[in-house]
Amino acid sequence: MGFFKPRRKKQLDLKARFRDPNNPGLHGKAEYETYTDGSWEFELQLTHDYIRLADAGPIDILIDGKSIGQVESKKRRTYMRLTANNGPLAISPQQGQRIDLMQNRQIRLSSRFEND
Repeated sequence: MGFFKPRRKKQLDLKARFRDPNNPGLHGKAEYETYTDGSWEFELQLTHDYIRLADAGPIDILIDGKSIGQVESKKRRTYMRLTANNGPLAISPQQGQRIDLMQNRQIRLSSRFEND
């Protein structure tokens, strides 16, 4: 008889979508999910066609002005995933909170978390 792991139930599912009106090749999303078992996941995905974000250095991720991490940009795509296994976030995203992606102390993209 095999081991059955119960499926986790989502409590909260927030998304923030990024789009640069001056550069249609720069867009992406951030997602924050919490589960009834107390675990959480944060994921960031960026696509940056036609521009080289990697040349400008790492991208700082801030929620309501508090840093939750930094990610190195790749050639055309940038990806980051954090889970409860990484320890607590500096701030847990809430509906309407602002998320900024900064590079060299300048905001590259900004959005707000909304319920999915």
